[in-house]
Order: sequence, then C-alpha cells, then structure tokens
Amino acid sequence: MKSYDILLFDLDGTLTDPSEGITNSVMHALRRMGVEPPERRALYKFIGPPLMDSFMQEYGFSQEEARQAISWYREYFQDKGIFENVPYPGIQGVLQSLQSAGKRLVVATSKPEKFARRILAHFDLLGAFEFVAGASMDESPTRWKRAALAIRAASSWWATGNTMCWARGMKGSIAWACSMVLAAGKNCCLRARSRWRKPCGTWAGCSAANPQKNSEGGTDMAVTYNTICLTQTAATVAALMDFPAPAAAAEPIRVVLDAARERFGGAPVERMLLYNPDAIAMWLFQKYTHLFAGTMLHSSLTLPMLSVMPSVTPVCFASMYTGVMPEVHGIRAYEKPVLKCETLFDAALAAGRRVAIVSTEGDSISKIFLERDLAYFILPTPEECNAKAAELMERDACDLLVLYNRNYDSTMHRHGPESEQALRELASNANTFASFAQLAREAWRGKRAAMAFLPDHGCHEIDDGLGSHGLEMPEDMNIVHFYGFL
Repeated sequence: MKSYDILLFDLDGTLTDPSEGITNSVMHALRRMGVEPPERRALYKFIGPPLMDSFMQEYGFSQEEARQAISWYREYFQDKGIFENVPYPGIQGVLQSLQSAGKRLVVATSKPEKFARRILAHFDLLGAFEFVAGASMDESPTRWKRAALAIRAASSWWATGNTMCWARGMKGSIAWACSMVLAAGKNCCLRARSRWRKPCGTWAGCSAANPQKNSEGGTDMAVTYNTICLTQTAATVAALMDFPAPAAAAEPIRVVLDAARERFGGAPVERMLLYNPDAIAMWLFQKYTHLFAGTMLHSSLTLPMLSVMPSVTPVCFASMYTGVMPEVHGIRAYEKPVLKCETLFDAALAAGRRVAIVSTEGDSISKIFLERDLAYFILPTPEECNAKAAELMERDACDLLVLYNRNYDSTMHRHGPESEQALRELASNANTFASFAQLAREAWRGKRAAMAFLPDHGCHEIDDGLGSHGLEMPEDMNIVHFYGFL
C-alpha cells in the first residue's frame, strides 16, 4: 500500500463547510443586480466554480454584469460571509495526526488566496499548512489553473515523495493541482468524496495518512475506468466513411469497423449522423437501462468509453473530434475558443464530404468548430435543432451530420442526475435517437448509413441531489457510446 508524503487539500467542502456564507453572498449580489434570488438549495452550485463562470452560466450575465455581481458578492463576503463558515467536525485532529506522522500539508483552492488565508486563520487551521495556493482576485477564466500552477511552482514540495490530493468539493482547483503534479512527472492521487454534502458529515476517526483497505484487501480508492478513449472516435468515423483521419488522431475502434464491414461487406458508409447528447454517464445506462430502449433498438454496438480530463463539455468534444488529448488540442478548461488544430470535420471536407453541425446557441459545439467551410445551423432551442437536422436529412443535404442536445445536462445541473425531470430528458434523448434512426431509413434509403450516440462525459450528484461533472472519477469519466448501421 502506497504511503503519501505530501497531502493537498481543497478548502471549500473539504476543510470547511462554506455553504451559508457563499449562498448568502450570492443572494446579496443577485438582489443588488435586481434579480430575486431562488431558494438557498439552488445556489449550492456556486460552491466551487469561479464566480465569473457561475454568474454568466446561471443567470446569463455578460462579463461586465458578472464583474459587477462579483463586486456585490464580495461586498457581503469579505466582512460577513467569509465567517459564515464552519470547519468539519474532527478536521483539527486529522491535521494534527498527519503532522505528527510527518506528512506535509498544502491547501490548493480556487478561492482567492487572501480569503483562503483569512478563513484558515480564523478557524486556527492556517498553522497546519506549509503552503496555501489560491487564485488572484481578478476572476479570469484561468483562475483554477493559476491556483494549480502556484502549487507546481513550489516544486520543492514534491522534489521527492508522493502526493495525495484530498477533495470533498467536486469543482475546486484541486483537480487542476493534481494535473499539474502529474505533468511534473510525480506520483499523485486525487481522493474525492462521492458528493458535496450539506452537512458534509465528519472527519472524526478518519485516518488520512494512507488509503484505507477495503474488505477485499484493495484500497478504497480503487476504481474501474473504461479503456476505449473517446479520442478514438474521430479516426473511427473517418475509417467508416473512408477518408483519412486527422493526422494526429488516436487509432480507430476496431470492433466498430468490424461491425460495419459485416453489415456493408467492406463498402464505406455514405451518410452518418453523430448525435451528441451531453453528460450522459455509463452509470445512468447501467442503472436506468430501460430508458435507453430507443437507442439500443437501433444500435448494433454498445461500447464502454472513457472521457478525458477535465471532464467538461468543450474539452471533451474537442478531444472527440480532433482525436487528441486536451494538452494537444489546447482546450484544457471550460473555455470555448475556436480550435486551430485539424479536426474530423477538416478531414471530411478535404475528402469532399458535405458536413453540417446543428447546435444550440452558446454551447461548445456551436463555438469551438467555427471558421471552417461547413454548414452551421446555430439555433435557440434543442427542438429547433432537431427540426433542422431532420430537414437536412430529408433533403439529403449533407454526408456527415452532427447534432448536439443539451437537455439532459442542463436539467441535471438544476434538478439532479436522477431527478424526475432529468430522467425524462434522458429518455427523451434515447427516443430522439430512435426517431432519427427511423427517419434515416427513409431519407437515406439506398445509401449505406450509420448513426452514433456519442455523449461527451458523465455526471455525478452533489449537494442535495444537484448534478455536476468535471472530475477524474468513474461517474464523470465512464460513458457509453452506441453505433448503429442501417
């Protein structure tokens, strides 16, 4: 069993429960912005992510409006909300035990460093940590990454030995810290609680110095990840349609090619629909298999797939359709720049294929693949996107059609992955796929046609049943893809 010398802790949701102070601060900001705050539970999603992202994504604020909201937030937080916070029971004893065992303790948080230090000092926890790495106050999009880079810069902390990162909060900078340690070539483990809770239980009696063994003799960090990476999707589609894949793409998925060869006798696919639902995890398929009936009935293959880190939409779809990992294509956070590297769509266009992307406004697929000579249909609602995709198929207007659906993702964030509303959207995605399969049989009659159901990442439950994603954990990383040959 491996022993870890250096332990990196997140702050919010790991050392302290910040929910009251953060949500009160958000309520204050919303009121000052002329927005009536929802119930407190609906604001727990603000715990962890950068405020700029949260205000823009949850309330549609512009950057200027979000900056003003952050200013109002800090008006309340810096004097009052910061101390509406409480250490988890038992955490002081755990930290003392770790120090006595010779462990070196570090805090890595996406919270501004000056706030993190004030909170730790207020609760007499600051002295337990040799280093505190936090973000600056400017709320730039790279805030999490800079917090992690601050830790990496202190390279003496892991000049020797192994590092374990502890995180209860599901969206803090601790995941970035781990990625930076790994990039430095050091042994690192991220230990994340299965959900952020309020109350979040207790650290009393917890032995954090080493991973715990389970009843079968393994460690309780042992998890199972799928082995077929979504980076193999681009080359798979290219091979099915018989054009060269992007030069740097991972190898295709052989079993998909074998199934197509069995169906079409080695002839290439002439028409293909790539249906991209968002945030549909493999565990959802395992637990609610019956809701996937519409997809399964029109699929030849069901494949367990592995997403990439961080498991957020622009990163994952960029890897899916470039065939390369995030460090190669360059999107490594929840940002939506136009990709400059070669994509599946560039390769298809170079081979003379007609390509169309249909997506809702503002979503990743509608932005990161722009500036290419293909047909874009960026529409306000998923229903309008479905109608446009159907029209394109009926007119036989494209050879390769990409259709994005955000319904499940947006619903599970608001109501939870297993809420009645989210499960309804989950079933709707499967039924939508089935409807398009039936349409394809008519519209593409006489053509060798294929369809694929290709989610980007999974999801997990956080506080009070709300949903999130973005971490290197099986719930977020393990997904399932379906391929059908018509």
